[in-house]
Amino acid sequence: MIFRRTVKTICRFLIREVKRHRVHRPLTPPFVIMAVEPYVLLNDGHRIPVVGFGTYAPEKYPKSLSEEATRLAIEAGYRHIDGAYLYGNEEEVGRAIKDKIADGTIKREDLFQTGKVRH
Repeated sequence: MIFRRTVKTICRFLIREVKRHRVHRPLTPPFVIMAVEPYVLLNDGHRIPVVGFGTYAPEKYPKSLSEEATRLAIEAGYRHIDGAYLYGNEEEVGRAIKDKIADGTIKREDLFQTGKVRH
């Protein structure tokens, strides 16, 4: 419950800031101070946001919160979603991304989804 309220509070703040400043690029959380460019230029010409939304949540929280948090993060302006197979919430995160693409919030080509591979 606390996790849900915290994510909603942060995302509401970010949405308000986006509207207030009319930001048309991914918005980093206000508590992150960036001394570098907000993007990294890839060798294929794409620019990936430096700050991504992490989808990890402790096991004591239901997986459905990952889906809700990812939806809120995309609405707030995140365009880099970071996950991992070990988090066990790939379906929920994928569903949130699919829903946000379907409702027109974002285009697939504007979103980066990264993961970690165990070696």
